[in-house]
Amino acid sequence: MNLDEHFRAIQQNIEVAAQAYREGTGSEPLFDRAMVEWIERNCRSFASKTGAFAAEDRAHLYSVLGSAFAECLRRASGGEWTFVDGEWVGIYVEKSDLTINPWKKIAGALDGEIGESPLGMLTWVESKTSGKA
Repeated sequence: MNLDEHFRAIQQNIEVAAQAYREGTGSEPLFDRAMVEWIERNCRSFASKTGAFAAEDRAHLYSVLGSAFAECLRRASGGEWTFVDGEWVGIYVEKSDLTINPWKKIAGALDGEIGESPLGMLTWVESKTSGKA
């Protein structure tokens, strides 16, 4: 998959997440702290039902929630999409020389790993970039 294909897939996933957010909350997604809280609740819900979902469900959630989380972090940090080492897409924040991999955090949260909190990462990113979510 080339860079353009990655970004098209991410944008499609962001739209899927935005629609699910609208349906679940009755609010328009702003890709802010409230949406990260929603993402974290969805990750915890999935993690608490280990074995109840097929691998395809996890892969879909990983893609959709990861893309939405990445957009939240991009907006909070003022960063830009980047393709790292031709292998993965992340968020680059020039003013902090920081490259963020949101999908890694989502993977850990979906697996119920201790310390893997999207909200925690948002707070950390805000502290490193002086951004507001």
